[in-house]
Amino acid sequence: MRTLRYGLCALVLAQAPAYAAEPANDLARVGIVKFINNTGSEDFGWVEQSLPDAIDTSMKARFEYQRLEEDKVQSAASQVKPGPTGYSREDAEKISTLSQADILIYGNFYPDTEADELVLDAIIYNAAGKRVIGRVENRTPLNAKIFKNIDQMAAGIVAEIYKFALQSSQDSGKKSKLKLLVLVPSYSTSEEEAQAKQELESLKVELQAKTPGRYLTIFEFFDEYHVVEKEQQLSLGYAKRRERTQLQLWLENYGVTNAMIVLVTENKVNITAIGAAKSAQVSYAVNASPEERAKQLAAVEEKVRAKVEIRKDAGVGNVALHWGAAVSKGFLSSGDRLGVMTGLNIHASWRIHRYFEPHLQVEAYYGFKKENVSQMLGGSAMAGLGYTFSSGKFAVQPYALGGIFAAEIKAVAGVFNVLLPAAGSGLIVSYFVSPTWGFTLNTHAQYVFDNSSPALFAGATLATTLRF
Repeated sequence: MRTLRYGLCALVLAQAPAYAAEPANDLARVGIVKFINNTGSEDFGWVEQSLPDAIDTSMKARFEYQRLEEDKVQSAASQVKPGPTGYSREDAEKISTLSQADILIYGNFYPDTEADELVLDAIIYNAAGKRVIGRVENRTPLNAKIFKNIDQMAAGIVAEIYKFALQSSQDSGKKSKLKLLVLVPSYSTSEEEAQAKQELESLKVELQAKTPGRYLTIFEFFDEYHVVEKEQQLSLGYAKRRERTQLQLWLENYGVTNAMIVLVTENKVNITAIGAAKSAQVSYAVNASPEERAKQLAAVEEKVRAKVEIRKDAGVGNVALHWGAAVSKGFLSSGDRLGVMTGLNIHASWRIHRYFEPHLQVEAYYGFKKENVSQMLGGSAMAGLGYTFSSGKFAVQPYALGGIFAAEIKAVAGVFNVLLPAAGSGLIVSYFVSPTWGFTLNTHAQYVFDNSSPALFAGATLATTLRF
């Protein structure tokens, strides 16, 4: 393999959190259920307990949380009869309620006879949001490698929970420990520059897969922090001369308290991780396998990384509130005599149970002049039921309502005040930028009952949405 003829210095930075530590009793309560043995053989009975223990061990190295007593969780699980493929989401909700778990980890394992493998399936359920936040599947040969695969599955579960905990802390308005990858290359030719950037991309992929965050080159870092030209040259000088201590002090002036310095020279990569009170160092060959690189990165991070707290209130609420500008058009059975109407639409829903979701909608609008109607001021208040289908960042809510319609209509024949019963339905389509905030398009129709001249109103609302 061609010898590398360049050096580069990369820094993985973690900003210090800008909030004080919260009481320990706010930590999430995690329940781990014994995995269901669907092999039909007692020879794999030991896996039922080994999986929860491996998961707990991996989580303790990464998170601060409260693990519920095993007997308490199993007692709750014993009151639920799982289906042929294991516990359903409704089962998980019941076990979480009975055991008072904020996060429940459960699953099963079964044989794949054709491939001669054992399939391990784990599910992570968030009780506050009443949703599955992660799922990990691992296939292992029916031999001694099963022990290694159990550990791999535990690591996969930890990765899923980390993403959830990180997202939750961001949504709660806290500054998370933001990860940055800052590359400072040193090269003399365009070919060496390309090689340096290629090495950076490899580091980005590996670190991003392991720890979600933002990864920047040193030049992007300059732009992000509005670094003046003089300071830019100063930091680049430290990097090219490999003055790590000076570079670390320079970064501390920008609020950076932790750093991972990666130096690549010739055919060896040397990584020094520096935490608030400790440091660690590892190295590997430039042509090392992806597994070896990942192993060394994990080792050095593990030595200096602070644990992430999993909080009780992490999750998505069951109440949705939508409000925005509405546009609608009314049609009378006696003919089209109403102009376009604009106004405000407020819609709320509360998912009390999977199959019981009350909805409330209030509208107020102004009708523009049309033929013999010069003005209309109207509104409605309606309530009913709906259902939420959700997948990832999208949610769809069909609903049906009943209520009252009130209006003051100014026409050629005079001024009329009406108060009439009404029924309606609609469809809400939401896209969530974060688990608690997003945008909604609410299409709705309303029928007003009147013996002399019933009316139909059809409209749409572009709204802002909150879930809590």
